Amino acid sequence: MLARDLQAWRIAADPVAYHHRWRHAQHGLTGNRRSAVNAAMAAQHALVASDGCIDASPLASRLIASWNHLEIAAELVAMAKQPCATIAHPDFIRLPASMRQFMRLGFAPAQHACRTPMSRGQLQSWGAGYILEGLGPCLPHWLTQRLALPFPSINEGTGVRPQTFDHSCFWSALSHAQTVTVALRHPSH
Repeated sequence: MLARDLQAWRIAADPVAYHHRWRHAQHGLTGNRRSAVNAAMAAQHALVASDGCIDASPLASRLIASWNHLEIAAELVAMAKQPCATIAHPDFIRLPASMRQFMRLGFAPAQHACRTPMSRGQLQSWGAGYILEGLGPCLPHWLTQRLALPFPSINEGTGVRPQTFDHSCFWSALSHAQTVTVALRHPSH
């Protein structure tokens, strides 16, 4: 089994590993307990099985490969799409430089950009909604269902549709999130 197939299987069969409430507590779950929690989570969220047919489309494959960076990517997308709301909040000053640099790439703000200050949590929630509304319809159903699980909350009604979704911003954010994640784990001082 290839690494990307293994990662796809983990996303499909082991949502406890990335669910926002479980990801930090899941290491104590083994064997039957882990299976029971995954089964309960699948029932609670009405998750459909992938039926062993893991979609290998380039879009799904790329998302699956970068799954662990999705939360930071959502925040970066929101920062780019909601620049006034980002800069107006005190959290902006405390953001790592690598995250602030992403805003300088010049992506167009959202059509209905907010001017009310947004905290990092609010940005992540808005970014998650943007990704789910814009990218979700382009993904296999089983993967779209799991797209919401890493986030504690999701803003609905971001105003994006698959036709207006900024793929360039999202994929750049996902790539940049890998760098940011490394920087957050290994601070220079």
